[in-house]
Amino acid sequence: FFFLMIRRPPRSTLSSSSAASDVYKRQMWRSLGTDSESNSEIAGITVKSPDDLKDRFSRFGLNEVARMKGQQGQSKQYFAAKLVNNILLLSEISVWAGGKAECCLKAKNAALSDPFHASIKHILLQ
Repeated sequence: FFFLMIRRPPRSTLSSSSAASDVYKRQMWRSLGTDSESNSEIAGITVKSPDDLKDRFSRFGLNEVARMKGQQGQSKQYFAAKLVNNILLLSEISVWAGGKAECCLKAKNAALSDPFHASIKHILLQ
């Protein structure tokens, strides 16, 4: 399963819960161009709330760094993970009432896109 490769940063780096780390990850999101972006749409998801999504993703090492309401009433959550090879993986998950989700991944390594989207789909449909 794809997320088994994820590790926590060592204590000498910014922790995933620190405010400075959150700012850093949001800046990283903006700094990675659209060429590092891949998108997928998932129907029939079973997520009940933003907290449910946060809990599901945290079990796989994806940490929520921001949450907001989208312009179309959807919940938008940003998640980050550091992989074993120090690649920072950032994702934006938008969830609408009625079981629709959109996932946007930003990573410098395009080879991560397909396995990441497959894993996200698995998590959202379980």
